[in-house]
Amino acid sequence: MGRWSKRAAAGLCALFLCGPVAGQSERWRQLNAETRTLHQQGKYEAAIAVANSALMLAEQERGPRNPALGMSLHRLADLYRQLGRYATAEPLYRHSLEVRENDLGRNHYDVGESLNTLALLLYEARGQYSAAEAMYLRALPILERSRGPDNWEVGMLLINLAGLHLAQRQPGRAEPLCRRSLAIMERTRGAEHPDVSRSLDCFGAIHRIRKQYPEAESMWQRSLALREKELGPRHPLVARSLHGLAELRDSQGDDAAAESFFKRAIGIWDESIDRAHPRMAASLNGLAVVYLRQEEYFPASILLRRALEIREQALGPDHPSLAATLERIAEVYVKIGRPEEAKAYADRAAAIRAIKR
Repeated sequence: MGRWSKRAAAGLCALFLCGPVAGQSERWRQLNAETRTLHQQGKYEAAIAVANSALMLAEQERGPRNPALGMSLHRLADLYRQLGRYATAEPLYRHSLEVRENDLGRNHYDVGESLNTLALLLYEARGQYSAAEAMYLRALPILERSRGPDNWEVGMLLINLAGLHLAQRQPGRAEPLCRRSLAIMERTRGAEHPDVSRSLDCFGAIHRIRKQYPEAESMWQRSLALREKELGPRHPLVARSLHGLAELRDSQGDDAAAESFFKRAIGIWDESIDRAHPRMAASLNGLAVVYLRQEEYFPASILLRRALEIREQALGPDHPSLAATLERIAEVYVKIGRPEEAKAYADRAAAIRAIKR
């Protein structure tokens, strides 16, 4: 096992809570170990089946309120979230949070973990920015007290909170969080660890919003090089760096480079668990915009319809990201002389944008 594989395994232990839990049965531990192994192998559906068995066992053995139950709910929710099945993940996260608060108290580390992941889902999948921010701000001091202010988990939470601000185009609020996160990650994980790329992505997005394109390019290229070196050229995290570079080139009006980067990202995600994830939809939407500028309406419409389908299934009918896709579909219909259909899509996009988050 290589150095990053070992670190990835350590991260999975954090995710799947490898340590002992008071009162847990040997069979429960075996099911958790099997879930962890299947997750490492990328066998998500099998991992979900075993995690469901562990959850049922926790409910049978320990009653409705116990640490093992909270852990089982949280780990099953994580698997669904990673597959982009947010509607299934959310009630599991909420139940886990309730169980952990009742069993362990409101300031326990496990409660902070639940708040962090539920907040990520609320802003990514629901566009509920205010609710998500409140959860992050509650989780942060819990993790700082239980793990220390310079722990890598604190760094990851800071990146999540920065991402929430960037989703609302608030680079000034995101920047100090990214800066602190980068310092934590480089100190605790090492300057070459793939997790450092999360902080670099954050700075790339900040510079792009501010139209500081050379600085953004430097951050995204460093992120890409680090991930390709440590994870290989076809890893889904590499696609995140490629998508960032594609958006940067798109902002600069470089259609050829943007198209190339978007296609590379789509190709990687199409071979991974992210093929039906909103991240894939974002790249499909971005590539469609490039084609629209080139007046290639047929391929643009195919990409946009696929992006809309992914987003509707994963995020629901009113998520803010749907508005951008709907507006682009309306643009296609205008261009091909179908104004009534264009208006229907444009009106739906306007209704979504009018929702107070």
